[in-house]
Formats: sequence, structure tokens, C-alpha cells
Amino acid sequence: PQDRYRSRIRFRFGGSYAFNETVKIGTRMVTGSSGNPNSTHQDVGGDDDDLGSFDVSLDRLYMSYNPEWAQGTWFIFGKFGNPFAKNPVWSGLAWDDDVQPEGMAFGRDEGAFSWTAGEYVLDESSSGTETLMAVAEVRMAPVQGFGLSAALYDYDNNVDSILDRRDGDDKKSY
Repeated sequence: PQDRYRSRIRFRFGGSYAFNETVKIGTRMVTGSSGNPNSTHQDVGGDDDDLGSFDVSLDRLYMSYNPEWAQGTWFIFGKFGNPFAKNPVWSGLAWDDDVQPEGMAFGRDEGAFSWTAGEYVLDESSSGTETLMAVAEVRMAPVQGFGLSAALYDYDNNVDSILDRRDGDDKKSY
């Protein structure tokens, strides 16, 4: 096979604003197609069709709440980074850091033990029901470099509906 050489760039620009010690909003813009949430990399040069222009999208817009009356508890709403534990070595079984779920999550960190739960919207449909995913994770903090985490992803409705719709049609597109 012939070697492939390409130049790629990735740009991220984000920030957050804390209204007080309990409420914060945040946002982030990235290069890359909003239709491909798996990568924010952009090939330099592009296609002839787009004359080398770069796609830019808003991949985070969220509000977080950390109540003073329940130290260690947090809530997040909007489009945010997945709050679950990340595998330090890339794995197809774990969500990529570039995928930003939409919905809400909440959790509690009690030092050696923490938990997270939430609901993500996978597909919004104006003509039917949305495809949702309930999520939960329990995590034990690392001890001497070894930690433990177990997560559950429960897809609601028919997840195939995401694949069934193509340009507004209800046709299979596998």
C-alpha cells in the first residue's frame, strides 16, 4: 500500500464563567464537522468542493450546579464532556473524549467512592419519540495506581431509529 501523508490541525477554544461558588456556565468551539463527533481534526487543504475552508462547531454548552447544602454533589445540564472515568489507553469500548453527550447528569464524590447517573439524548425527533440513553457509573478511587469503575449504558426506545432515518426518510441505511 502507498503511504498517505496529510497535514491535520485541531483547534479548541472554550471557557467558563462562575456566577458564584455553586453555578457555572461553559462553552467550547472546535474545528471539525459537527456531523462527525468522533474527531475534531481537520485535514489541511480540504476537498475541492470547500476550497480548504474549515468547519467550526459548538461542541459544549452547559450549566453546572454544585449545591452548598450537599458538598460533593454536582449536577450538569446541556452538552458537556462525559463525566465518566476515562481509559488511559484508547479503547473502542469507552467513549472517545471528542464525543460530548447532550442531556443531564448528576453525581456525588465521597472521596474513595463516587457515583454518576444521568440521561443523554441520542436523537431528537420532531415526528416521534426521542432516542434516550440512561447512564450510571460507580467508581472507587485509585489505590496505589489501581482503580475500579463499572458503568451502565441503557438505550431507550429503538436505537436503530438513528440509523433508519436518512435525510428525513424512514429508510434503512446500514
